[in-house]
Amino acid sequence: MRWREQVPLFFVGNLTGALTALPLFVLYFYVKSSGWKRLRSTLVDEVLKPDKLTAFLIIISLSFLVVSLGKFSENYSSYYYLILVPIIWTSVKWGLGIGLMYAFIGNLLTLSFYVMFGYSHHGMLEVQLIFAMSIISTVLIGLVHEQKNIFYQESIYDELTGLANMRLFRKLSEAMIASAQRNEENVALLFIDIDGFKALNDTFGHKAGDQALEMIGERLENSLRDADFVARYGGDEFIIQLNGGISEEDAGAVAASIIENMSQPFQLDSGIATIGASIGISIYPNDGADVDTLISKADQAMYSAKKMGKNCFRLYRQQPRH
Repeated sequence: MRWREQVPLFFVGNLTGALTALPLFVLYFYVKSSGWKRLRSTLVDEVLKPDKLTAFLIIISLSFLVVSLGKFSENYSSYYYLILVPIIWTSVKWGLGIGLMYAFIGNLLTLSFYVMFGYSHHGMLEVQLIFAMSIISTVLIGLVHEQKNIFYQESIYDELTGLANMRLFRKLSEAMIASAQRNEENVALLFIDIDGFKALNDTFGHKAGDQALEMIGERLENSLRDADFVARYGGDEFIIQLNGGISEEDAGAVAASIIENMSQPFQLDSGIATIGASIGISIYPNDGADVDTLISKADQAMYSAKKMGKNCFRLYRQQPRH
């Protein structure tokens, strides 16, 4: 008698139960942390899409195929490997959550069909071990996928504010400047330095300073149109690009709005703080034809605004010529 036939059936049953419970526990904790509304939204936005539904149908079809092939051979577990291919592929493509869902569905359907068609327990231990391997592979691949996404997010977004960092800003800026060149449009670049930020840090502490930077980022984002974008340049400096045929007057109006917005009190955990903003503006193509030149000239205009008394804006063309 082969070793698999000596394994008690309760072991196989317990293994099945444990593996079936894993996705259910994941679902439970997801609902507990995010709520049913978020689950429904995720199903609609992330799961019920043509490519994911196609993968789902492929897994169901393979489940029928695997069980059908099992009729012709006692070596049922050999065909079960077919299920692993789309399951692992979904983990690589869409990450842990979707991969684990498909692993659960694919394995559960196949095992259900296997039981409904009245097969004996021949090969069930191998099937369960492959089931375990698919779940474990999905988790490991999904975790790598999630970590890759985290690394990617950190490489293009500022960790504190969630705004684009300069790496992403340069790519977006170059693309929009190229578009402006084709359409013969202007682009405005605003260089923003926060006035009074050092005093805020000294008074309330660095934790409050970090909180203020997050709130500044939110206010800047809310000041822009969909076509525009903002990035954290570094420290208490931010940079904005205004696209879509913007004029000097339009750029000045946006800068004035931002200054007004920044002058409103910030309700921090440790108290109420008041700051300001000095802004320099450069215009494509008059002040430069590339992002680095525009940043440099907007920076110069910003320092000119600070010399004028802070909490104001200045165009680069208003700079004195030497």
